[in-house]
Amino acid sequence: MERSRTVSGGRRRTAMGISMAAFLLAVIGVLVLASAGFGYRFGWWGVRPAFTILRVSVYAAIVVAAVGVIAAIASLVA
Repeated sequence: MERSRTVSGGRRRTAMGISMAAFLLAVIGVLVLASAGFGYRFGWWGVRPAFTILRVSVYAAIVVAAVGVIAAIASLVA
């Protein structure tokens, strides 16, 4: 009986770690997204790099969504 509690606790910890990683990636993605507009506005870079940053932000959002789905599945299994 004690063993099942340990395994379940480990799975919960793993699910929590995955969800924290998704949250951290989302925060970083938002900061990168905001930097595109601010960088162009303040003259740090031109239009082409700003749109490249926006495109990278979309890719990051896709990764965050996938990690979020994995975290949701892991929390349901745990």
